[in-house]
Amino acid sequence: MRRKAASCKVSPPGPEVSCKLISGRFADPEAAAKAIQAAAKGSYRLPKTVNDSVNQAMSVSIAAMRALESQIKTLDKAIEQQFEIIPNTLTSIPGIGKVYSAGIIAEIGDINRFQSQASVAKYAGLVWTQHQSGEFEAQHTQLIKSGSRFLRYYLLEATNSVLVGYFFRKFSLIAFLTSHH
Repeated sequence: MRRKAASCKVSPPGPEVSCKLISGRFADPEAAAKAIQAAAKGSYRLPKTVNDSVNQAMSVSIAAMRALESQIKTLDKAIEQQFEIIPNTLTSIPGIGKVYSAGIIAEIGDINRFQSQASVAKYAGLVWTQHQSGEFEAQHTQLIKSGSRFLRYYLLEATNSVLVGYFFRKFSLIAFLTSHH
């Protein structure tokens, strides 16, 4: 997955910092750090007792986030190792990697229990409610509320990753073409 970069600047007179994202990272990390330092210098100072408490709470939160990131990496590796044992063609579909594929397989279970593609879609909650009366059938309805929310999540996230990549390429092409005319 591509990350976006960011460039930051401080807006005078207050400690307002604005950042531009470009591929999930800071375009110029040193400039971003200087902008944040400048904003910190112009900000309101906390009393030492409060500052120490805030720093301690932030330290604990950061340690917890790092521990969770480490656990996620460990679980992703374990899923990939277990997944190599299972024959799988889902990963050949754009947007579906090993983790989403494992989640989809875990949620669906035995695919033969479904009579059709429509049955799988209904199980995932990816069908629309029907409102009809006589000859009338409503055109604009919402998704059903039932179904496997986890399966729906995996399928929609895979779809979103494909769409984001598609639109990123299209916007890049448009920007390239308009800058050369």
